[in-house]
Amino acid sequence: MMRKYPDLTAFTIKCYYETDPEVADGIQEIIGRTASFEANEKMLKIDPEKFVEGIDIHMMYTDMYLASEGYLWEKSQQGHFNVDEVERDFEKMIDFWKKIYLRKE
Repeated sequence: MMRKYPDLTAFTIKCYYETDPEVADGIQEIIGRTASFEANEKMLKIDPEKFVEGIDIHMMYTDMYLASEGYLWEKSQQGHFNVDEVERDFEKMIDFWKKIYLRKE
């Protein structure tokens, strides 16, 4: 989507971090309802057996969510969005998460 609609991607990220009080509260309410672990748990179809024993799945999700949010915040502050760089960086983060959260076979 970032490649096909770069302007929409930039707009969406800008909206996510909107600070105008007239709209920010409404946006944050929508994000809160849709971004939480509870809102996505069934869709994610997480099999706890695939993860390191004792992993707190909710905490893992929160870690990934906040790391992704922080990354996008940093990129949004730079004023431009290099899709290749973002894709490469997220692939690195996903590989890292797999190493620390998934069981070794």
